Amino acid sequence: MMKRLLRQHWFILGYLVVLAVAMTWPDLGRDGGFLHLDKLTQKLCIAGVFLCAGLSLPGARLGQAIRAWKPHLAIQCVTFVIAPALACGIVWIAQPLGLPPAAAIGIIVLGCLPTTIGSCVAVTGQSDGNEAITLINSVLSNLIGVVLTPLLILLCIGREGTTPVMDVIQLLIVIAVLPAVLGQILRLRWAAALDANKFRISITSGCLLLVVVLTIFSDIAHRGLGSGITPVAIAVCMLHLLLWLSIWLIAPLASRERGDRVAMMITANQKTAALGIPLIGTMFAADPMLSLMTLPIALYHVLQMLTGALLTGVFRAWVAKAAPLPPPPAR
Repeated sequence: MMKRLLRQHWFILGYLVVLAVAMTWPDLGRDGGFLHLDKLTQKLCIAGVFLCAGLSLPGARLGQAIRAWKPHLAIQCVTFVIAPALACGIVWIAQPLGLPPAAAIGIIVLGCLPTTIGSCVAVTGQSDGNEAITLINSVLSNLIGVVLTPLLILLCIGREGTTPVMDVIQLLIVIAVLPAVLGQILRLRWAAALDANKFRISITSGCLLLVVVLTIFSDIAHRGLGSGITPVAIAVCMLHLLLWLSIWLIAPLASRERGDRVAMMITANQKTAALGIPLIGTMFAADPMLSLMTLPIALYHVLQMLTGALLTGVFRAWVAKAAPLPPPPAR
């Protein structure tokens, strides 16, 4: 019984352990810290997550996901239309109730960000969702976000980002597209062996993600979360909850398959701290309230990863209920 529980919920336990370690001993995983887990390590781990996705995804399933335009439209609509609108609405309501102006800027920037690179793919895989949909939209969202996120920020708060477009595109090709393509090429020869070791590949992907989580949270804990955390935390929780509700209502309109809907829910409610924190740091480098501006993104990252880890078992059970039963054995 214990072995089965560990097999099913190892990612949740691992995530909680990594989060506790990062918050109590931030020097362990921060950039330049005890383990020397720098930004290159983080990028290599993300590339590993996409390689694992490419190794485990049948080519036919990936081809079907590319042609399934409705889930892609639903995810991008929530990411770049509904999320910014909700963020602006929450700020409009919360500022008279005590939300600091600097944190309000951070929440609006948070709402304009694309989805995560890599972590949504790994969490979808752990949840038995359609990894192909998540993989495609992780890359697509960040490509769109290179142009659209600064424009949305300019529209909402009157500040323009200075994101180097070609640098981001090159990074996405190197750490996302090429590893996934390499995985698909390797499947052409060793598909049967890879399918037989799918659980091991899933564990590898999850462990790589936990290393990324350790680096991000160690850096956050090392810098400190700043002051005024309570109203910011409430606003961030509201945004997260409303995004879950939005994609939960929209997802059935895009697909009846539960695996597709799990992929849409995970991908559409996640926001990338890897772009968000540097973006705010670039836009507001001289602002004395910079730490308060980055606080919403830091808190949201903790929240989205925690809820993602806790819901993997729930999603797996939900998807399994809709799976067809195996045929009875021949007599």
